[in-house]
Amino acid sequence: MPGHTSGVGLARWRACPHGPYCRLTRSRAAWQALTRWNLLATWWPWRSVAYLLTSVLVGAVTLVVVLVCLAVGAVLTLVVVGILFMVALGFGGIPVAALERRRLRIIDSEPVESPHREPDRPGLRAWARTRFGEQATWRELAYTGPLVTVLWPTELVALIYGIAGPVPAVYAPIAVQENGEVRLLKFWLISGYPEAFLAALLGVVLLVLFSYPLTALAVPHGLVARALLGPRQSDEARRVVELTRSRSRLVSAFEAATCGCRPASPTRASGPRSRSARRTRACPCWC
Repeated sequence: MPGHTSGVGLARWRACPHGPYCRLTRSRAAWQALTRWNLLATWWPWRSVAYLLTSVLVGAVTLVVVLVCLAVGAVLTLVVVGILFMVALGFGGIPVAALERRRLRIIDSEPVESPHREPDRPGLRAWARTRFGEQATWRELAYTGPLVTVLWPTELVALIYGIAGPVPAVYAPIAVQENGEVRLLKFWLISGYPEAFLAALLGVVLLVLFSYPLTALAVPHGLVARALLGPRQSDEARRVVELTRSRSRLVSAFEAATCGCRPASPTRASGPRSRSARRTRACPCWC
């Protein structure tokens, strides 16, 4: 049915007494985990690292796809196909947002529903018209821009310094046993077991310390993604209005189809007022 909306999602909005952003507070567990001394004993650092790694992968791949599409569109601008190709990039945030809503399950167990509604009619033109008029489409595009330009490079640098440095230091004793010596960070040459175990101890300390900023970097990213890519109260209210109008049209069409009254045929000499009055008098059910 056109304008159909999810009753479960609407019930969640109505059940929240603190406004449309109350669902963001369900991620408080990650912030509370940052205050724990044994953060590495929880799943939050590993989930944060997995979320940041997939963010880097999605952001880099999306950037490559966008650059390729821009290059192909610029080459084909001389023909109409190139212009349409460039216009289609405006909907590029929709598939990225769909993937991001699924990827949010890594850092947040609460699922994020799609803010889009079903088009009123089948076909590509109706789909494009519906998506073009939705605010969620432009919010998704606004999220995709920083993802491919700022977020994934920042998170890549954080992962390099937070993981690529401490992890080799932790395995320094094993590397010394196999190779006789190992070089850490290109300037620290370790050739004995005392230095190797010291490096391993330093690596464990650095892992504990870096787990906090990595988690603190992943959680705000998830909160921003939920705020921009999830449904809002205005979207749900608009769906309810569209659903009410759709049902009203169906009821009116059903009443008109089942009404057995036939208005009397007006004569040529009768004016507009007499026609309206005659039609009203002929139909007792006001159809």
